[in-house]
Amino acid sequence: RRAASEGGGLGSSRTTRPNPFSSVRAQAGSEVAGLAALSPPGIRLKKHGRKGRPHSCNVAVDPKGAVVTWTSRKRSAPQGAAVIQIAELTDVRLGVATHVFQRCGRPERAGHYFSLVTSFRTLDLECPTPDVRNDLVAAIDFLRTHAEL
Repeated sequence: RRAASEGGGLGSSRTTRPNPFSSVRAQAGSEVAGLAALSPPGIRLKKHGRKGRPHSCNVAVDPKGAVVTWTSRKRSAPQGAAVIQIAELTDVRLGVATHVFQRCGRPERAGHYFSLVTSFRTLDLECPTPDVRNDLVAAIDFLRTHAEL
């Protein structure tokens, strides 16, 4: 197709072709950014729990990509970390989509929230920006897809 440039007229048009890989590149870039952030030592996020106030914790994925870990409120060392196996994840929900966020989340910050859901618990996290959230969710979705292989 030919698309005229803003000025229009003769000699001012050029051939443009849609890039079939642009969305794939964007998705891969997001996955890479998320995986880089989650690689040890991880990323500092705010964890929302069933009880009490949200608190800062360190969230990481083990080097094999099989386990999501986060530090408890009292300990920041790896031995104080809690875990969820990637294979146990049943869903990754965005926004105010779990009971915890419905109870204590702020709707204007919904773009910062995501939840890792298993059959026995949720891990409800708040990111500093929506872009960080999107990168982390893309990385976790990537790990979920490839954990089955």
